[in-house]
Amino acid sequence: MGSGDYARRLKAIAPDAKILVSIRAQRRILTSVYMQYLLRGGTMSPKLFFAGDPELGFHGFRTEHFEYHRLIGLYRDLFGAANVHVITQESLKTDMDGTTRALAEFAGNSSFDGVLPTHRAAYAPSYPEYAVPLLRRINKFQKSVLTPAPAIRIGTTPNGFYRAAGFLLRRPPFSWIMAITIRSLPMSKELFAAGLMRAITNWPRWWDTLSTSANTGSGCVRRHTQLCRRRRSLQQARYTSRSAFLVPSRPDRQDSASLAAPQRVT
Repeated sequence: MGSGDYARRLKAIAPDAKILVSIRAQRRILTSVYMQYLLRGGTMSPKLFFAGDPELGFHGFRTEHFEYHRLIGLYRDLFGAANVHVITQESLKTDMDGTTRALAEFAGNSSFDGVLPTHRAAYAPSYPEYAVPLLRRINKFQKSVLTPAPAIRIGTTPNGFYRAAGFLLRRPPFSWIMAITIRSLPMSKELFAAGLMRAITNWPRWWDTLSTSANTGSGCVRRHTQLCRRRRSLQQARYTSRSAFLVPSRPDRQDSASLAAPQRVT
């Protein structure tokens, strides 16, 4: 059953109802949707999650869910444009008093005096975006709605290590460091944060190998060993190729012709 079915059932139950629709800008709600996916124990990267694979069922991402104009148009057709009021979450942030006053007028509340100071703060905000690479890797080892039987269980999402990591990264000194560093760079917050946390969490390359190969015994260890050997061989090959063109460390003992020509190592 989709949103359109709910609208028609609501029309059948309460034909004279007034409809309030609250929406959020797509660019910001996409981040929120992904963070909610992690909160349920998701482990897919943002690239894989937003690919919208139809085989993933309700776990997948659908761009149709954010075509607000279609659902708003349906409600206006069913209940009339005068009985449908739309507000954005961004307007609540930039002009809370004006937005809530217009909502009170729509609802017929003439005694509305404004929002109380205790109700102006955001409730249960998501963890910061720069924590994504770490949080989704923690989910691989915690039981959750989307991962009911992890190979190695160290807790339960959204509690356990997931909550501890999100709590620490949201607060000083991590929040201070990220805020200062992000402002000093000419790149977007999301790109920098993802790059920084990727560099931190990807240092032990065996992390993902262990999570995906835990059922194969020592296979993850063998793969990690092979990866290290392959990396060392590539580094040695690069060093050998570069050393063939190195300039000697004592140029004062060489003439200009020998310095101009590359020095070959035999």
